[in-house]
Amino acid sequence: MERPQPKRLSSLGNKEKNLLGMLENNRYFLCPKRTRMNTPKVTQQIVEWLKDYLVQTGIKGMVVGISGRIDSAVVSTLCAETGKPVLCLEMPIHQAANQVSRGRNHIAFLKNKYPNVSSLEVDLTPVFDTFVAQVPPVEDNALRLPIPELALG
Repeated sequence: MERPQPKRLSSLGNKEKNLLGMLENNRYFLCPKRTRMNTPKVTQQIVEWLKDYLVQTGIKGMVVGISGRIDSAVVSTLCAETGKPVLCLEMPIHQAANQVSRGRNHIAFLKNKYPNVSSLEVDLTPVFDTFVAQVPPVEDNALRLPIPELALG
């Protein structure tokens, strides 16, 4: 039985090329051994690094934009763990209700657990809409925004 030949790079589609690039740049994903991260130790190292950074720079606290996604949740929690003042800033722009509620729920969790956390919400939708209204129409479709409801022109 003959084995199928792999595709040549030139015959790959964009999705396949992107995946191949990600795999080449992140070789550790291909590692056959499964290693476990010592999460508490790594968390403590990051928190200590943040504290040291604040001391070295003379910064009194941190401001973290809360998006309702995992990246801002992790960063804001690590910042809260420092015990230093943390302002969680939420600035929705035409954001889906579930994203806003996730962000608000996370902020409520942080404020309940960490006394050093405060929050502020500023709805940037009117500012964004004013900006969009001032931008001239786009003739070339390649310059349009990828989200149809926010597209200009």
